[in-house]
Amino acid sequence: RAKMTATEHIAGVEQSCPANICNHGLFNAILADDHQTALEIVRDKMLFARTCGDICHRPCEQAVENSIPIKQLKHYVSSDEVNFDDLSNLSKRKANKPENKHQVAIIGAGPAGLSASYDLALAGYGVVVYEKENLGGGVLQHQIPDFRMDKTGLQAEISMLQELGVKIEYGISLGEQINLKDLSNDFDAVVLAIGVGVSASLDVIEDGIDPAKRFNAMDFLQSFNNNNLDLKAGSTLVVIGGGNSAMDAARAAKKLSAVERVVLSCIEDESNIPAFKEEVSEALAEGIEMLPNSFVADIKTSEDNIHLDLKAFDSKQPLTGLDCDYVITAIGQRGDEAILADSGVDDLDSQSRVKANKDSKLENPKNFAKDNVFVAGDILSEHHMSLIGAIGGGKKAAIGVRRLLEDYQFSYEGSEALDNLSQVTEKNDANNEHHFTNSAEMLEKLKIDIRQYDLHQTCERCNHCIDNFGCPSLVRLNGKITIDQSSCIRCGLCIDVCPNDAIGWQPKQQEAV
Repeated sequence: RAKMTATEHIAGVEQSCPANICNHGLFNAILADDHQTALEIVRDKMLFARTCGDICHRPCEQAVENSIPIKQLKHYVSSDEVNFDDLSNLSKRKANKPENKHQVAIIGAGPAGLSASYDLALAGYGVVVYEKENLGGGVLQHQIPDFRMDKTGLQAEISMLQELGVKIEYGISLGEQINLKDLSNDFDAVVLAIGVGVSASLDVIEDGIDPAKRFNAMDFLQSFNNNNLDLKAGSTLVVIGGGNSAMDAARAAKKLSAVERVVLSCIEDESNIPAFKEEVSEALAEGIEMLPNSFVADIKTSEDNIHLDLKAFDSKQPLTGLDCDYVITAIGQRGDEAILADSGVDDLDSQSRVKANKDSKLENPKNFAKDNVFVAGDILSEHHMSLIGAIGGGKKAAIGVRRLLEDYQFSYEGSEALDNLSQVTEKNDANNEHHFTNSAEMLEKLKIDIRQYDLHQTCERCNHCIDNFGCPSLVRLNGKITIDQSSCIRCGLCIDVCPNDAIGWQPKQQEAV
């Protein structure tokens, strides 16, 4: 019925997910009011259902003009606490997967490292994660402002890994308590997912402003989340940079009671600000003043004031002067070259990020006795710095581990969408985001919105029918699900349970007389 009444027919490939989520299955399960199944379809491929519903930048919604609100659907199905807390399906999947003898070490409990650990644990691997902080989540936990996402939900999702047998050891730093070469020797494989921990700086800021009155964005945001910023009342903050961290820092600063004014200066013109458009729109709506095409040319300071002389970046002509109390530099991060060099990793790009091959394996393992080190997340060269990029990168590294250690012949199926992240052109449709006060309102709105759509795709490798239906006639052939016609009794139940509408009756061809 939905296919007949829908006015928008969209091929699943047009809303494909870099984390290889079965979006068409998610959509059709919600259309059938089966929200538990919808959540399990997300969890079939990804740990972070609720977190992704909070802060994913929605690349799957950018390819078509009138797209299905996949992000909001994820947010909705993961907001039901009963379904969210039900881990019975994960436990069953783990129990039904024979354990192999392979052991994998993962360095870094950010979204990339945790996504790799999730997939490997579900594949029967023993996994140990080493994390330098006292909580997992990486940038999600420590730098993303608390007002943007549900941190309690994030920690709940991380705790699900314990149900799968993943061990997470906190307070363990690479180069101090652990050594990459030793881990490579002691484990069957290692995934390096340490992120980029060194903030870029500007000499004019470092040389011209007292350290007590300047911050880098990462430290400022962590202090904001820890509620330990002590700023003078009525202060003005200037944020330098135009990326997502700059927008987060500006929005966080604006929410502090001591802060009266926040101004953001970036070298890009208004149409080329690198932050996600939704972030820019939110910042403007919250009263952040923006000065695109500008840079700090000179600084004059007194005991209680910082004066910035700004020039236009394109013409280098004087633009304006700004008086402020604090400056936040948010112009990007790079890898920690010293830690990487000490770890035997010396094939880096210009941002001190690690080069790897198409399987995410270290491109130049000459300093290691075993060629078994993989790279995932922001520390990987040319990686797209986003939540969904980190999740997809972790999954791709997990596939690389499996290709190395077992007879697994398939490449990561989300690779095309993952590789295309940097080419995705964002639609400036922040106003199309659905903001709901409660789940009842969301459900009513969704029922109206999604009935106009038909998201269709042929059967692929979502595993949902094999993992949850249990029919012996559903088998995997060459990496895809097919029906063994010799054992099929034609009961038709698989047609009813497939959330993708990918199974149907075919009329039997009559033999020629």
